[in-house]
Amino acid sequence: MIVLFKGWEGWCDRLQVLTHLINYCLKYDAKLCVDWEDMVWGGNEFGFNEVFELIGVKTASKNDVLRAMIQQDAKIESPAWTWEDAYYKMPGVRGHLIGRTTATQYISSVMKFGDVPRVDADVIITNGDGERTYDVETFLKHVRLRPWVIEGIKSILSDFDPNSIVIHLRGTDRPEEKFVSSAINVLKDEHRLPIYAITDDRKLWDEFKAGVPHARLLNPNSTSLRIKVNEKMGIHFAKPSELKAQGITKKQLLIELLADWFALSLATSGFGREVSTYFQMARRLHLAGNDVISQNLFGGWMPTRKTLETNNEAVLLSCGEQTKASEAVDYFVSSASSIC
Repeated sequence: MIVLFKGWEGWCDRLQVLTHLINYCLKYDAKLCVDWEDMVWGGNEFGFNEVFELIGVKTASKNDVLRAMIQQDAKIESPAWTWEDAYYKMPGVRGHLIGRTTATQYISSVMKFGDVPRVDADVIITNGDGERTYDVETFLKHVRLRPWVIEGIKSILSDFDPNSIVIHLRGTDRPEEKFVSSAINVLKDEHRLPIYAITDDRKLWDEFKAGVPHARLLNPNSTSLRIKVNEKMGIHFAKPSELKAQGITKKQLLIELLADWFALSLATSGFGREVSTYFQMARRLHLAGNDVISQNLFGGWMPTRKTLETNNEAVLLSCGEQTKASEAVDYFVSSASSIC
């Protein structure tokens, strides 16, 4: 049995599906093929395997998937998938995943909460939509960053103090009208720990900086702050041609996105919207402990703690009680379409 994961959404949606499918493959002794050769992830610059390595999981290539699909009486789930595009009417496995394959018939039945039963199929293909479980333990145990990715993240976090507060000001998360003002009210008198902001929205940063002058950008040179894209969509949906015209690459965006996310994971405290999976998932990773994150993902490297004061673990709140941050690491989320 081979499970093929065709990615489409952003980083956190993909990570949810990845840990979900790793657990399925481990349970039923299946091979996993992660195909993130799409315009949203890396364009023509890189795929999944150039960024990550899977360990302790049986894997398969797209050629392995092809050989399995063309076997006589091969069972494919979901059967809407074909190997090649049929005159652009039937989306195929061979090429890039495109918007039209996010329809219901391209969602596998393995994308369900709870104890998923074994699917009777030779090849299981999913477009990444549907219900899925974010399993921090599985992520830490089975996913590794490639050396060039680690070095890129380290270069951005070289002066980052993890004994700090990181506020998530993602413009593409469409913050509530009072989000920034609430953040200012809570953090304007906070001087015990450094305050870093991660953001892709210059307007949100300018507003926050005006109210909290001692705050600083985690990455002052972020390309996200100068990229011009459709404001209704995340910057990861920018086409490679659009980025190239602005002197930006998908690799730059990837490294900056992961550096922001890991800073939010490593920080003593975080401040962000409860509905943001980017924020929630980073803070759930934090609960595993910085030593574990360091050893499993960064080969033992950790940004230097520059402040002497330590605070008790607390996730600062922005919009309502954020009690979920202290729950078990397994975090259930619905389809990405229902996430704000």
